[in-house]
Amino acid sequence: MWIAPGRFYAAALGAWNVVVNRLLPARFYVPANLGVAAVSYAVGRATGASNEELGTSTATARRGSRWGLVGAGLVAAGAGGASRHRATRHLFADQRAAEANTLFETLVRIPFGTVALEEVAFRSVLPELLHGPSRSGPSLRSSALFGLWHILPTLNALDINEVADPATRRRAVAGGVAVTAVAGVVLDLLRLRSRSLVAPMLVHWSANAVSYALAARRQAEASE
Repeated sequence: MWIAPGRFYAAALGAWNVVVNRLLPARFYVPANLGVAAVSYAVGRATGASNEELGTSTATARRGSRWGLVGAGLVAAGAGGASRHRATRHLFADQRAAEANTLFETLVRIPFGTVALEEVAFRSVLPELLHGPSRSGPSLRSSALFGLWHILPTLNALDINEVADPATRRRAVAGGVAVTAVAGVVLDLLRLRSRSLVAPMLVHWSANAVSYALAARRQAEASE
């Protein structure tokens, strides 16, 4: 039975999600995800999508950079405010940032291990493979899958932070899926508006890296 390329690629991403979160040694995270990002781009091109359609054209990279830098600045400011607000500062109490190398995490692991693959997969290749009469349908489906993609990472974070209460874990997973799915829609709109994958990459990197740096600072202050 013939399987549509979009469904096949989505299934392959799901399988890789299990591998990278449950089987792959941490030291291989960055090179392995970079490799999958490169293969994903090759798949997109092989199925007939142009660089313009994938958001990887050099002609729009400068425009994407402008949009991305503005968005990244706004995200960084929002994260900084959230880290100090009474209602949200608990979200930055993350044990994953306690002993890790912050420079490596923010400048290598996050941009090259996380952002590169997720943006190529969910804002570039997958929406092009999930053909529809308009971009809105593929965008929503891709964003929903982006939310589901974060189930295992959320469970990993809960385990590291020793959160054992089943109800708390369910709420955290549901919230993580919902937030990242909505974020996926926003990032895809940014990709389309800027006509470049550079824009959502910069915003995505800012959200993850700034949040990680703030969590690391909080852990350092708590240990003093």
